[in-house]
Amino acid sequence: MNAQELNNISLPDSSPVLQAILDALPNIYYLVDMQGRFVRWNQRSINVTGYSDAEHQNMNVIELFRGADCELVANRMREVFEKGEASVEAELATKDGRVIPYLFTGTRITIDGHPYLNGLGTDISERQTVEHQFADLLNFNQTILEKSPAGICVYSATGTCVMANEAYAKAVGGALEEVMKQNFRSNESWQRNGLLDLAELAFETGQSIRRDIEWTTSFGKRVVLECAFVPLTVADKSHLLVIVNDVSARVMAEHALTESMRQLERKEQAKTRFLAAAGHDLRQPVTAASLFVYALKLTSPTQHQSELIEQLSNSMTTFSDLLERLLDISKFDAGLIKPQFTSFNMAEMFNWLEQNFAQVALDKQLRFRFYFPLSKPLAVRTDIGLLKSVLMNLVANAIKYTSRGGILVAARIHGGKVLLQVWDTGIGIGAENLPHVFDEFYQIANPQRSREGGLGLGLSICRRASSLLGSEVACRSRLGRGSVFELSLPLDNEYQASGLLPANSAPSEAQNELMVSGRSIVVVEDDDLVAAGLVCLLREMGAVVRHFNNAEEALRQEDIARVDYFIVDYALGGALNGFQFLNAIQQRQNKPIRAVVITGETASSFIKNISDSSWPVLHKPINFAKLALCLSLFADTEGSIPATSEPTRGLQ
Repeated sequence: MNAQELNNISLPDSSPVLQAILDALPNIYYLVDMQGRFVRWNQRSINVTGYSDAEHQNMNVIELFRGADCELVANRMREVFEKGEASVEAELATKDGRVIPYLFTGTRITIDGHPYLNGLGTDISERQTVEHQFADLLNFNQTILEKSPAGICVYSATGTCVMANEAYAKAVGGALEEVMKQNFRSNESWQRNGLLDLAELAFETGQSIRRDIEWTTSFGKRVVLECAFVPLTVADKSHLLVIVNDVSARVMAEHALTESMRQLERKEQAKTRFLAAAGHDLRQPVTAASLFVYALKLTSPTQHQSELIEQLSNSMTTFSDLLERLLDISKFDAGLIKPQFTSFNMAEMFNWLEQNFAQVALDKQLRFRFYFPLSKPLAVRTDIGLLKSVLMNLVANAIKYTSRGGILVAARIHGGKVLLQVWDTGIGIGAENLPHVFDEFYQIANPQRSREGGLGLGLSICRRASSLLGSEVACRSRLGRGSVFELSLPLDNEYQASGLLPANSAPSEAQNELMVSGRSIVVVEDDDLVAAGLVCLLREMGAVVRHFNNAEEALRQEDIARVDYFIVDYALGGALNGFQFLNAIQQRQNKPIRAVVITGETASSFIKNISDSSWPVLHKPINFAKLALCLSLFADTEGSIPATSEPTRGLQ
């Protein structure tokens, strides 16, 4: 019931029915005269204000308010008597000192010719709380909108801009006032750069769409923006929320990084081509020199000449070993090294290490010791050849870089595995160098790149070999105190003795001579020095040798297939390579031919392509011992070809 409805009740003032109705109201009811004195009130007014009936009789309505609200209420009361109605929001002051926000509405009524103010008071505490919360939320959201580093803009479905923040205006290069005037549907830059299509797609699918867009905005700014188009429904109407982040700097950095990577890749390819070309060109004269040195040994030299030849041979061996390390890297990178895991007692490996390195350590007056359990066999599952390569490099390095003290090779069970360690008391490795010791060509103590220091490939080979063994070689070191290199291998608890390390099966020099003596051999080689070295050596050993510079010249000989052995270079001067030449010879024969292919090519792709060759392949520089080993594969087989090309496998 409101004040107007109360005006329509025409019951005597003393009517108990009227009072009962007023007392039942959830609002405060009051009836005051023009001076503001209470004429009638209800029980709700007593309950809320805390003033009794007697106190209401002697009160003025203005006494229920404090401060500025007193004048405000007085003005509204005058307005009621002058204009007939008015309302006011003011804080009602209760008897116990509380204040409660109320909305008072009043109308003017006339009783017995006298004007009165007839009104109701409604508690608006909850409404004000909600309004304050809404205002706080609105202020909070506005603050977020303004402070957000992301550009935010909301468009209506018709394309008009509803709201935007400064970050959005900055991202597109315009003033906020200008952005608010835009319509994305008529924006040429949106149409030209595909943003309009993305907006339409977001509306059609109801799904958010994200894109990195490089575009020139309608304000002429060239920018790359990370854009999100999010369809929204606000007040039952479709809207489009656009969120943008300027990623121009990131994209520029990515482009710069990509270009740097391209340049690095081009440099790496150039380096690879250079190394391949240099390696190929170096291998030819080294091969020729090695063959001539071997031939010199067969010329009955004097004692002094023999000493000189031996020194020359040692120098060539050192040079050849350096080139072999490059070949080993190529084999690993080509994926040709396939581990063959077997059970193996580490005691045998330690015996092998002692036989090969004990004297070398003794010559430098270094202690060379081993530590491993003796109570039972310490067996591992591993590839023996790869493990030999790893430990050989680690022990050789330890001896090389240790001038006093000693080297300890240790093995112990650790967490179900066998931990292998090589300790030394050498020069150590500085913290700045430690992360790079396994990189190719990285050397710490060899700034002049002396040949005694190698090429810096040993530890890189160790890392590759350890990876194939399912482990990772690691290093700890202290500068000036020494280093420890270690790796772990699976422990084999079901080990059964499998014999010692395989012995070297290379033929002796006497056997090599017998193998070629009296044999007919065709040499197809376009490098004059290598060809001269081969022909000279083979003839010194008693072979009947014919040499051809290219395959085409050799194929023109009718009896070319009726020889014992072919030694053929891969890269020949004519149209055919070595394999094509041998295949052409094979087609003339009813049985397999005996041949060895030699090559200076060491690229990983080339090595991978020849891995299944029908004939053994030797990489230059070669010496006759390697060549004789390949020829020995045919010694006990009348014209048969070996099942595997062993010299192309593993580490030579």
